[in-house]
Amino acid sequence: MGKKSKIKALQKKIGGETAGDSSDEELDDVSVTHTTDERPTTPVRSKAPDSVSSVSELVEKLTDKRFTTREAGLDLLIKHFQSSRANSDDLSIEGYQDTILTHLQRIVRKPFSAKEGKLCAHLLSLIGLHLGPDEDEFFKNFEKPLRQLVDGTNPVLQDVRGPALSCLALLAYICGGVDAGFKIWSYCERILKEEALAVRESDSEHSGSDDDSDDDEQSQSTQSSTERPSSSVSLRSAAAEAWVLLATLRTPEEVLTHSQGEGDSILEPLLELLQFHDGTGNNIEVKVTAGKALAFLWEVASEAEGGAGASPTELGTSLCSDPNTVQQILETIKQISKDSSKRISKKDRKEQRAEFRVIEDFVLKGEPPEESLRMQGAVLELNSFKELHIVETLRTVLGTGFHSALRLYPVVKDVLGVEYLTDHMDGAGDDNKVNKGSSADKTRSNYRKQDRKYRQMNADTMYDAGDYED
Repeated sequence: MGKKSKIKALQKKIGGETAGDSSDEELDDVSVTHTTDERPTTPVRSKAPDSVSSVSELVEKLTDKRFTTREAGLDLLIKHFQSSRANSDDLSIEGYQDTILTHLQRIVRKPFSAKEGKLCAHLLSLIGLHLGPDEDEFFKNFEKPLRQLVDGTNPVLQDVRGPALSCLALLAYICGGVDAGFKIWSYCERILKEEALAVRESDSEHSGSDDDSDDDEQSQSTQSSTERPSSSVSLRSAAAEAWVLLATLRTPEEVLTHSQGEGDSILEPLLELLQFHDGTGNNIEVKVTAGKALAFLWEVASEAEGGAGASPTELGTSLCSDPNTVQQILETIKQISKDSSKRISKKDRKEQRAEFRVIEDFVLKGEPPEESLRMQGAVLELNSFKELHIVETLRTVLGTGFHSALRLYPVVKDVLGVEYLTDHMDGAGDDNKVNKGSSADKTRSNYRKQDRKYRQMNADTMYDAGDYED
């Protein structure tokens, strides 16, 4: 067979027109190149399956020997759960659920690539939302392989550790029940502390080996873990987010106890993330994650005090017995909210300031966040970092399908405390009056812009843009 004939046969096979022999190694090499090059522009990747029969085609992709085909199948199943449908029944994978979960177990135990592992974790999170609460067996089936990914040392899969931990925490939060939630909460806390300790010990060993260096070299070698890149920072950041998510299920007293810890307070590794610098400048996402986690803890401390008007320092000392750590946190939050460093882009600097002004307003001034979020069927008024964290977690998982999640995922409606839905498909309900120019007004405007972007993305990639008009 000539080269052109081989390529044509491959194109037919990828398009599902014919069933060919997948054992030809030479053809496999060509197919990988073709699939990778075409992936960003192939129309089928931007359109979710519109019937149960097409789900069967995606299931077949999960069984393919080529990892690129499996990745495509995972990606399309993610789009299936992120798509906007008439009702939750349209998301059903009934008849294929056991098969899908069996193949996902195989993939999560030994993903071929980091991308395959990340996609698998993302899809599992969506399936967890689809199944809803009290799915103990589902959680237990994936708890061990996900923990093995998180604890793994395979250099190829290091980037999967954070997404795997985020998935594990969400499944514990939604499906696992009270005991599972507490167990994974403690697991996230251990990771956050131990990873930070490992980096500090590594820094100490590094600095100790350079006693005979000149002053410049000594200064370079004794940089703290907050001033130079760390391969574990993404895992530590994911652990912080996961810890906060599961902490929302606990009482203020429990959170305070775990914050103080036995020996090291959880505030210390969060401070390190707050002060983290990567090789080219500040890592905005890591800093914001740490800042919001700290704001949540100050919120819990304030709630435990009964809103008696305790000072920021007093609230901090109820979270950590070391006053120096508390003072560093307060000073760092103030500094970041006014950061004018030229090491980061103007856009990133603006984003960082905006995020940390909200954090500073609460931690140092006691002013809670005020955000109004429109979704299909409801307008959410968010007035706490606890609510904001839950919303952001769901938004990350649901992507372009977040705005319609109240209608399609009953568990999302329950988690967000929405009692009933309106008939407005664009989410336009009765807005609470917000003073023009206030922080709430600016935040609401930003969320509306973001929601319009999500709806436009959905209109470009799914079925009918008419449902999402403002």
